[in-house]
Amino acid sequence: MPVTAIESEKLIQPIFLQALRPLDYQSLLQLASQAKSRLESYLSIRAALVLGDNDQAETLATIFSQKFPEETSLQEFITLACELYRKKDVAASLAKLSQMDPKVFLGPLIGAEYYFILGYACNLNDEYRQGTRHHKKAAELYSEMEMPCAASVAWFNLCICYNHLNERILFDLAFERLRDLALRSPTPTTRLHHERMAIYRLVDREEDERAIALLVPLLDVAYFTGRLRDKGSLACLLGYLYLRNGYFEEFWNFEKAVLQCPIAPEHRVVLNELSSLSHVDLLSRDSLKRSITRWRKQQILSVHQLYLYDIVLQRLWRGRDHEYLLKIAESAGQLSLTHQQALGLVDFRYHEILGLLRTGQKDKARVLLHSYAEDARHDGAEPRLTKSASLEAMLAKSNDLTEWTAAVYT
Repeated sequence: MPVTAIESEKLIQPIFLQALRPLDYQSLLQLASQAKSRLESYLSIRAALVLGDNDQAETLATIFSQKFPEETSLQEFITLACELYRKKDVAASLAKLSQMDPKVFLGPLIGAEYYFILGYACNLNDEYRQGTRHHKKAAELYSEMEMPCAASVAWFNLCICYNHLNERILFDLAFERLRDLALRSPTPTTRLHHERMAIYRLVDREEDERAIALLVPLLDVAYFTGRLRDKGSLACLLGYLYLRNGYFEEFWNFEKAVLQCPIAPEHRVVLNELSSLSHVDLLSRDSLKRSITRWRKQQILSVHQLYLYDIVLQRLWRGRDHEYLLKIAESAGQLSLTHQQALGLVDFRYHEILGLLRTGQKDKARVLLHSYAEDARHDGAEPRLTKSASLEAMLAKSNDLTEWTAAVYT
């Protein structure tokens, strides 16, 4: 194997390099006390962040500033990364990161990390178009350093961006790169990110049974690698899919097991909210207003709010509160649009069309149904095609009823 840019710098001990290549963050964190160079110290801080130990990351950051007082730019970068992983004032952190000059970071690895963190900040701030540029640069630099595991994470984030932007061709190309990395460099990290994106593709097409079948074993991979945020994100998705499909016993058993294990606080909050909804068959308007206010105060990520809204809409449909169903479906759709969430992730148009039909707004329902059915056909989403056919039948029945009523009372 040729000597890479990292090894040629003589800035990293073999024991750190051995843990770095497969992105073994648990080992990198354990090696913190043995860190000699600023690069090794940075890697231990980064490991703590990825593993969800924000307190430890900030402790190590303090030690870094004492050990390397001359590294003011790197200290600022580390501070901003810690704030981002705590989701503290993301917009301000993104603005500060954008103003930094990556050339001040000596060495290619921290340069790649800068672009990776900058892209991550863009994603958190729903600026996916900007994020694509930074994730591409990070993936390019990681590849030049022969770091396929790190490159796979960058390609995963690039897939996320393209999916949110509804750039289907670019998404497919990025996914192919992600799959290629998983095949050429099979590690828990490359498997985790390839299979996770494969699951998102299934969820986009509402192929929930297949998604659940992949999610259950992949949670074990996330647990094995110690990546609490990945595990928490997957746990929230699995909990949502269980409830969306009415698998309450499976959800309750899963919830009990997963909450006994370490999990990031923001994901514990989401699972608790899903749990509350799982025990309620019908929702009043007042209780739902209180829930929505609580989600906002807790600063639940928009993607997880969409999960909650979707379960809420199921409850409103059962309660036959069609006017409020329409209002909430429109609000949820606007939230999805505002935050540039992937259209296929949670498509609220189905419940919006139901609300329009039940409130007598057939013309609006017909227009929205046309776009809903067209997208389903384009994506080959069979479950949505089935829903489209059901909605078209409801619309036809509604038209027949209107014509019959007009004939009787004329």
